[in-house]
Amino acid sequence: MTATTTDGDLRKQVLRDFSLAGGLPQLQRVIQHGEDPATVRYTFHFDQGREVRVPSAAVLFSQAQLNQLFAVVLRRTMITCKPGEWRERISVLVEHAVEVQERPGERFIDTVAEWVHTYADRAGTDRDGAAALRAPFREDDVLYLAATELAKYVRREYSEQVKLAELREALADLGFDRVTVNYSPKKGPRSTVSYYRCKLSEITPS
Repeated sequence: MTATTTDGDLRKQVLRDFSLAGGLPQLQRVIQHGEDPATVRYTFHFDQGREVRVPSAAVLFSQAQLNQLFAVVLRRTMITCKPGEWRERISVLVEHAVEVQERPGERFIDTVAEWVHTYADRAGTDRDGAAALRAPFREDDVLYLAATELAKYVRREYSEQVKLAELREALADLGFDRVTVNYSPKKGPRSTVSYYRCKLSEITPS
């Protein structure tokens, strides 16, 4: 490339090289939707308006999985190459040709905020009864929830395999404090349990 080569020229060249190397139709654009590793996805735009949607970064970097998507949508597969060559090819594509678009609501923290507000509908006001079951409860506008139980709820209701560590980080980013809740079970001595606490009115992504 010469010193006068623009970013647009470089992008077009990389897209052309990727298509030729893989024996694919001409690739026009590659759009990255979002910048959160947990929710990022991609769309490959080929000529004649054909689109291949890639559901995750893991699939993008897997030659075999990406080829399966091409086979279904394009009715043809890429010319395969050695793993080292594939890593270089996809790395060049990501660095020089991928266009990033992050829309409101696509970040993981936005999704967690939605989950929390829906989960809050299950919250009662019986602190002792809820704490004994690790269930959510409310005290005025303050919501208390156990991260482990929220994770179970998400996996059950949304079929999302959310990681507990990532969920806890998102809760902290949303303004939740981790607190120890004292409660009196119906049977047995007083006990404690770890909860996350935040005002419902303040649970909005920054």
